[in-house]
Amino acid sequence: MTIMIRHTIMLLTAMVCTFMASCGSGKSPEAESASAIALDEFTDTVYAPEFARRFVVTKAPDKQSLLLTVSNPWQGADSGSSQLLLLRGGEMAPAGFTGAVVDSVASRLVAMSTTNVAMLDRLKELDKVVAVSGRRFLTTPRLPKDIIDAGNEADADFEAIVSAAPDLALIYGVSTPSVMEPKLKQLNIPYVYIADYLEQSPLGRAEWLVALGYLTGREKEAIDQFSEIARRYKDLKASIDELPAGNRPKVMLNAPYNDVWYMPDRNSYMVTLITDAGGRYINDSNSTGTSVAVGDEEAFMMAQQSDIWLCPGSFATIKELTATLPRFASARPVKNGQVWNNTLQATSTGGNDFYESGSVNPDRILEDLIEIINPTDHDYQPYYFKQLR
Repeated sequence: MTIMIRHTIMLLTAMVCTFMASCGSGKSPEAESASAIALDEFTDTVYAPEFARRFVVTKAPDKQSLLLTVSNPWQGADSGSSQLLLLRGGEMAPAGFTGAVVDSVASRLVAMSTTNVAMLDRLKELDKVVAVSGRRFLTTPRLPKDIIDAGNEADADFEAIVSAAPDLALIYGVSTPSVMEPKLKQLNIPYVYIADYLEQSPLGRAEWLVALGYLTGREKEAIDQFSEIARRYKDLKASIDELPAGNRPKVMLNAPYNDVWYMPDRNSYMVTLITDAGGRYINDSNSTGTSVAVGDEEAFMMAQQSDIWLCPGSFATIKELTATLPRFASARPVKNGQVWNNTLQATSTGGNDFYESGSVNPDRILEDLIEIINPTDHDYQPYYFKQLR
């Protein structure tokens, strides 16, 4: 009798262990194989941006997982992509998939760009940021003061990054792939490129809010918010669209860097904002697709022919500007008091909210520029720009 009881107990124990093992895996090998998705199955477009040109979100038919694909993810790239797979519904990654894989949504993020922080703040997802690049430069007031600083892209603090235990790093490349890539791979930290800064369209940059919405599970809120940003931007632009070309004030840009003036392409981000605000960029013959260097004499002639001068480097006052560039004291915008810098929200530690929240608030930038270039409300107080005195 005792032997039978012992045998029965052993049999029941074996059955329980087998059952628990099957529960732990979640699926039989056949089911796991059936739930795996081939990469070429991601053919259904979930989100195709209206303005952004470098990302798309897709899925496979009858599947729940989402694939974020970032095309030409760094400046000068003419091929290649960075991909993030968001696994949902218990599905598995395609065999041999080399991109980043996150279970459902990213919940512990390393943000290597200030614009990442601004967008996550807009989505009320700052609590998912566990490390940032250059904490002292950030202006977002809701970011914890003691958040881990990951260093900068060229000299990242990987020990600090590992201590933050991230499930995804948001990185970028300037003219080459990010130098962070090899180490992140070695540490098995998933990463994806966020290429918002490469978009020429102001609304294209802001539309990356939607990409971050998908990776944090806030896609509906992101789409709704971007729709409102785009609506307001279009309404503001339409308010001055009828302005005749001959009545559009001419606008000078920038200041010399190491004695060289760099003037952007006529289709660049800042020039697009100037054009949409009813201005005429003084160097609109530049269609090279990149900034071009001009000599001091040519820059002086441009300034003389301009009505407004925007973004003159680090100058905070007219006295500073003319002390460094004395011959420009006679330039029309300087004499008429029409020199404006995008530094109203700059901080004493070197941060500037124009380059942070401005990325996701192009409508606010456009409103500032309309009132600077074609003022209609003389009581308007700019948010990003200040007039040099």
